[in-house]
Amino acid sequence: MKKRVMYIISLVLVMVAAGIALSHIIHFSGKAALTPQAFLNVQQKFYENYGVVTGGFQFGAFIMLLVLLAITPAKSPRRPFFVVSLVAIAIMASVWIFKINPMDLQIHSATSVKEFPEIVDIRKQWAMWQGIRGVAGLLGVVSIAYAFILGDKAKAELQSSQA
Repeated sequence: MKKRVMYIISLVLVMVAAGIALSHIIHFSGKAALTPQAFLNVQQKFYENYGVVTGGFQFGAFIMLLVLLAITPAKSPRRPFFVVSLVAIAIMASVWIFKINPMDLQIHSATSVKEFPEIVDIRKQWAMWQGIRGVAGLLGVVSIAYAFILGDKAKAELQSSQA
């Protein structure tokens, strides 16, 4: 029962972490149409502390997946899917830490577009990196969801073969 709860918590954390990345992709088409100054204002006002929340979900998902790997038997068919999901979350977190967060810090420290003419280039890079995070998140969600389904399917097959 405890493992099942951990699977569900892991699935939810991975889904939320991926959902955050995917929501950025969805919002970007609207934000790309904004003038550079309007984009700067939107980023500074609406997404000021977004990184802390994003990081919290990614960190929680990463830790839960590590715990699942530790308690899952080595020959379990779920194990490779947990590894894929863990790598996907690690990619998402790495892209955030090393690429997106430095850009966000630049955006949040700028007072105007005149002071920050690189904003047009950064918006393009930002969209690309968010896309990579979204794809990694989607891979993580599919992988952990399949591990969850696979475990239930294997359990049902085992029970039917014993009957």
